Formats: sequence, structure tokens, C-alpha cells
Amino acid sequence: MVSLFAEGYQLFQKETYQKVVYETIDYIEREMTSDEGGFFSALDADSEGEEGKFYTWHSDDFQNALDDELAPLMLDYYGIDKEASWEGGKNVLVVAKSVQDLAIKHQLTENQVHEKLEQGKAQLFEARSHRVRPGLDDKILLAWNALVLKGLLDAYKVFQKDHFLTLAKQNMDFLQDKLIEGDQLYRSYKNGIQKIEGFLDDYASFIQALIKYYEVTFDEEKLHQANQLTKKVMNTFFDETSGMFFYKPKSEVPIITHKIDFSDNVIASPNSVMATNLFLIGHYFDEDQYIEQAHQMLATVWKNLEQQPTFFSNWGMLATYMIEPFFEVAITGPEAVKKRLAVERLYQPHKLMAGSENGSSQLDLLKDRYQEGKNTIYVCVNKSCNLPTENVDEAIEQLKL
Repeated sequence: MVSLFAEGYQLFQKETYQKVVYETIDYIEREMTSDEGGFFSALDADSEGEEGKFYTWHSDDFQNALDDELAPLMLDYYGIDKEASWEGGKNVLVVAKSVQDLAIKHQLTENQVHEKLEQGKAQLFEARSHRVRPGLDDKILLAWNALVLKGLLDAYKVFQKDHFLTLAKQNMDFLQDKLIEGDQLYRSYKNGIQKIEGFLDDYASFIQALIKYYEVTFDEEKLHQANQLTKKVMNTFFDETSGMFFYKPKSEVPIITHKIDFSDNVIASPNSVMATNLFLIGHYFDEDQYIEQAHQMLATVWKNLEQQPTFFSNWGMLATYMIEPFFEVAITGPEAVKKRLAVERLYQPHKLMAGSENGSSQLDLLKDRYQEGKNTIYVCVNKSCNLPTENVDEAIEQLKL
């Protein structure tokens, strides 16, 4: 969700989307982050044997938690009236009125509404903090942590808030220390113990996060790690017959048959994530066989994508990479990272970013492109590059379809 709303803000510039990103990350940091930097799995819906008790409100309790001057505004904001929205006469807090509508009704400016909403939320949060908390599932799962890590990196990319990058770096360091040993990934961590060798979703999600980490920081070590893990996935999980990846290592003897998960549900299927990884790694390392493999995997599910696109949405995103021009952006020079952030003003998902501040990169995309003392941007498609530019606005124009 963080990635989606960050990109939504980048495209539409809606303040509501930014608020969702910031509040979600605040929640993750406050409720779901271990002292070591890992992210826990879940909070229960139940507390004291009742579903939703921690999260829902009786109308009277809601009003009693608020100052008298704030209560009418907050009641309107969440649409709380005499008829409860949840069982047992309780209410689930769902935004019912826009800031603009509240400003008109309560004869306030929009800024005043924002301020009062923040005050009201703080008072509700304080009142709720005295309730019995729901149980915490404190397992730390690699695949889920990698998804949160990618979300933090996408949020930093769009909003350029240093704290988001700090959280991402802490989580990356934790995962590298606790759940990765060379090219062996582990699935779960709890009480100082790593458990279960990784499945396909662990590898696919972590490789995806490594690629994103490189694009945001230009830390090339992470990209090379992604490449090495991709080789491990090809050797360990790839099924020559179907052209897809098994969920568990093919060396394991299945009870009935090896599982191949390729439909996108609440979480993207590990095969669609891995196909996208192959496409990107293929571009970064000039590995045409990886790009071809991604095309073949997409072709395998193409009829399903046409017939049920909502169940193959991540495959659909990969399809747009292949149908639309796909840009490779190379940035070199002492301010390469800063220039990258400036280029990201444009919402252009059909691209990858590569960069080097000192000319030491081993990537072909950056080879012989470093010029001492200059910050240069190359925009390329299919290995054919426009003339280099030092002007960010000019590079952005080249990236517009």
C-alpha cells in the first residue's frame, strides 16, 4: 500500500495520498518494528476475546475522549451518529467527509480543519492507549519484510524524507545480518533464531527489494547481490517443463506435486515478481536470456491476464514494461544521487536507474560514461542513448512518452 500511494502521489499530487504514506509508516515504526530493525508479522484483530474491541468505539466513549470543541468535527469526520457501523453498537473509524466539506460546515479554513483533526486524533489515540492491547505475532518473515522495505524505498524516492531511508537501511542491515548467509536465505526469525530455508517468495521479494535499494542509493553491491541470488533461483526453483518457478526447491520431494504459484492475489505471485526481477536484472547486466525468460513467462499467463486481469495485475505491470518504451537512465558524477532524486520528479515507471559518483561502476550501462567533475545524465532505450545532458529538466523531457 505504501508503494501504491507514494506513486499515486507522484502522479496526482493529492495530499491525501501523502498522508496515507506518512501515517502508515508511522504505524509500522510504532507498532510493528523490533528493536533490531525487523518488522513483525501481525497484530490480532481480537482483544479480551472480542473482535475489534481495541479498534472500535461506542459513540459516548468517542465523545468523552475528545474536548468539547473538537467532538462535533470529529463525529462528522468519521460519520459517527446514532446508528452504529459495527456490531455491538460500536463504530469503525472510517473517513466520511472531506476536509473541504468540513471546512464549509464548521466555518473553518482548511488549515484549521487539518489542525483540529490532528488534535482530535491525538486525543483518541491517548484514550485508546489505555485499552488492553491485541496480541502481537512477533515472527519476522523475510518475504513480508522485503515488501515493507520496498515500500519505504518507494516512499523515500517520492518524498525524499531522510527518515524513510534510515528505516530502510536499518531493515536491510537486519535482514542481511539475521536472515541471509551468502546465497542462502532463511524464511523466519524469532528470539534470535533463524528458521526454515527460504521459498520462492522469500527470494523473489528480497531480490526485488535489493534492486529498488540500488536504484535509490546507487549502492552497487546490492545489485550484484540481487544478480547472484537470481542465479541461485534459476538453479534451485526453475522448472524447465512449465517455464515457471516452483514454490519450493525442486530438489525437495513433494507430497503430491510441486506447487507453482502464478496468480496475483493480495500479494503479487512470486512468479510475477521473479519475472520482473529477471527483466530488470537482464537489463542491468546485459543478460538477454533473462529478458527472454521474462517474456516467455508472461506469454505463459497471457490468456489468463486477458481474461482475469485483476488476478494477474503484477503480470500486467510487467507487460507495460515490454509494450511501452523502457528507459535506462544512467547518471554519473559527484552529484549522481542528488540528480537521481531530481529526475524522480517525473512519474515514469517504465525505467530503471543506474548511477556512479566516482566512475568505479562495473555495469556496462555506466562504462566509459564518467567524466571528471561533470554530472551527466544519459537516457537510453534498447541500448540506444540520446546525447548526454547535464540538465535535469532536459532529461525529464526525454523520459516523457
